[in-house]
Amino acid sequence: MKEFGLALAGCIVLGLTTAALGQDKVSQEKLIGTWQIKEGIVVEFTKDGKMKLTAKVEDRTVSFDGTYVLNGNKLTTTVKQGGKEQKEVSTIKKVTDEVLVVEDMSGKTQELRRKTK
Repeated sequence: MKEFGLALAGCIVLGLTTAALGQDKVSQEKLIGTWQIKEGIVVEFTKDGKMKLTAKVEDRTVSFDGTYVLNGNKLTTTVKQGGKEQKEVSTIKKVTDEVLVVEDMSGKTQELRRKTK
């Protein structure tokens, strides 16, 4: 089960950190908040550089804490789970009040939607 958690965290982090943006600089204020990656998987970015990934897996919820650094349009995320640290760098393609588009290092683009309460 520990391997599953690491694999899930890796996929989520990879998806987030593969961002490529049409802008040179992204405002951290636009990034702060909770974003839905896909059904049952969300990531929250806080103003103090912390992040939390939460995924519903079958009948339970799995969470991973991490940090992020935004430099221009490059988003570096670091997640620790089970004593292992996963660090990824993505490029933010677009960020608005409602949509965050990131591209990973392999060129895969993912669109996240801001989650409202």
